[in-house]
Amino acid sequence: MKEVAFMNSSPVYFEFSQTSLKALKENDGLELPLERGTNGRLTAGCKEQLIAALQKFLGRKGWQPRARAFCAIGANGVSLRRLTLPASAKEEFQRLLVLQIENEFPLSPEELAWGWHRLGSNGATTKQEVLVAAVKKEVVEDYANVLLGCGMNPVF
Repeated sequence: MKEVAFMNSSPVYFEFSQTSLKALKENDGLELPLERGTNGRLTAGCKEQLIAALQKFLGRKGWQPRARAFCAIGANGVSLRRLTLPASAKEEFQRLLVLQIENEFPLSPEELAWGWHRLGSNGATTKQEVLVAAVKKEVVEDYANVLLGCGMNPVF
């Protein structure tokens, strides 16, 4: 069965910085201030205000499917590492990557929201280089909870 056009939601783009949240939906934009506690996390009041303002901005009806929210996080708090790993099978590669992340970052992989991208391998394919990006998981969870609260499906 073919989806009806009015049921499809346009994607929404979000940029989270230390002090503000910017949103772009089609040709409309919105910028909202962020209030953080002494621990650097969003305050409960800020989360409530963001959800209310975003619900109004998005104008999503309860019967509409959740739109995708493509999210960017400012560089503050994001760490990048270029890692060299031995060439290995897929299963072994994931285990080696987690071990290397444990070695390179001050937090455990379980405390981080992280992802990787293969940069290449040497000619003999004995080593492969990857770029790992990581941020505290609690930061991404704060942002994701705000977007889930206003009916979005966040992708970071």
